Amino acid sequence: MIHDVSVHQQYQLAKKDELKILIVGAGIAGLTAAQMLRKQGNNPVLIERNKSNKSSGYMLALMPMVDNAISELKVTETYLNKSVSINNFNFYSHQGSLLRKNSIHELMSKYGTYRGISRGRLIEVLTDDGCMLTYDTKVSDLHQKIIKYLFLLKDMKIYLILI
Repeated sequence: MIHDVSVHQQYQLAKKDELKILIVGAGIAGLTAAQMLRKQGNNPVLIERNKSNKSSGYMLALMPMVDNAISELKVTETYLNKSVSINNFNFYSHQGSLLRKNSIHELMSKYGTYRGISRGRLIEVLTDDGCMLTYDTKVSDLHQKIIKYLFLLKDMKIYLILI
């Protein structure tokens, strides 16, 4: 479950971390990175430019390479329950009639699971234990000063100095 919180709330947790981490973008990669860092005891600040996560519609086919990340996040059971196994692929003519049906189960099963899941459901899987996120926030500028970074978040009068 995603918890929409302020950048300030996230940064209060992050400021005790030795390494301050800002993740820009709460898509599949950003959520996965944030959740893996949190499982390791870090408190990354996760921001997303969209106002919500409502545009989460398309279907994803996940190759076996994701199995390790799913396992490390300890969400395998939830992932298996919310996804479907993909065992075949079909070839159709330009008129829509089935020309050939091929099994990919034998090939893919050597490497792990090949599953389909909607983007929205995958976000639910990744955030099952909770996930702090700040929506409607953009990085509009970045200045490097020796070992300090100054982030100006667009439309907000908040400056973060990460050391």
